[in-house]
Amino acid sequence: KSHPADDGGKALIQQIVRFADDPEVRHRIVFLPDYDMSMARYLYWGCDVWLNNPMRPLEACGTSGMKAALNGGLNLSIRDGWWDEMYDGRNGWAIPTADGVTDPVRRDDLEASALYDLITSQVAPTYYDRGDDGVPAKWMELVRHTLASLGPKVNSSSCRTRSPEWN
Repeated sequence: KSHPADDGGKALIQQIVRFADDPEVRHRIVFLPDYDMSMARYLYWGCDVWLNNPMRPLEACGTSGMKAALNGGLNLSIRDGWWDEMYDGRNGWAIPTADGVTDPVRRDDLEASALYDLITSQVAPTYYDRGDDGVPAKWMELVRHTLASLGPKVNSSSCRTRSPEWN
């Protein structure tokens, strides 16, 4: 879902739905309509990385990212909402933003490039660096730190500014 005030995000989702309906690509894309908390729980149970990349400051609290963290997922998010307050450099990754860039196309280009660089230089190498036992030791260290550092902080009152549309 897009933030209730993010008309551009809503339009983008409509474009993605139309694209995903094309018979040429339909077999390669899964679009989950009516995303809500009951659907999210199935997603974060098996999630290794929770990607959250709305345009700042249009974060809608991101409580699903909190739940993903409590289920062992690492957040890959812009620093907005709860992630700006709780990111510590070892409990996931912060996507650099191009705040201050007024051209929206240029801003998207810069932020997309930063996201792809982060995935290729840090996220994927950490996930795929496995020992002889097949376990990604560094990744698991990040997961353990995330559970220890966020577990005591993330609870039902963590998102103080929830919009009624997100309940």
